[in-house]
Parts: sequence; structure tokens; C-alpha cells
Amino acid sequence: MFTTPDYGYAVHGGRLLRTTDSGDSWLAVHSPSLELWLQRYPCVLAMDFVSYTQGYMLLADRAQKHTVLLQTAGLRDRWQPVP
Repeated sequence: MFTTPDYGYAVHGGRLLRTTDSGDSWLAVHSPSLELWLQRYPCVLAMDFVSYTQGYMLLADRAQKHTVLLQTAGLRDRWQPVP
């Protein structure tokens, strides 16, 4: 998911990744809270970043019977459910 032609995000191996060079290289964004959510809900159904630091992620469990909508605002390393 790209916010600009150069800047984007992806999830791989239970971690959030970020690129600033159109996907030529990717760096892990360490996020203990998101990594815990991804263990319980490993299927990423949707992801949207409305800015460089504010984003949303819709996750589902392996059976895709339960979902959770997470948000981060200001800090990509802190994710919490949308109330």
C-alpha cells in the first residue's frame, strides 16, 4: 500500500514493513502491539495510510470468522483497536 509513489507499507512475516524508494528496499517497523495483533489475526484484509504516520488495518483470524480494525495515529509502532 503506497501513500506516495515512493513511500509505502506492507505486512510480511507478522511485521510491518516500510519503503521510501518505491519498493526497492524495505525496512521493518518494530511494533510490539501490531505484532501481537498479527499473531492472533494473521490475515490482513485491508490496509490504508492516510498520511505517513496515520493508518488503519483490518485483520482477520486464520478462519476469517473474526476481525479487528486497528488504527495508529502519529506513531506507527503503536496500534490499537478502533473504538
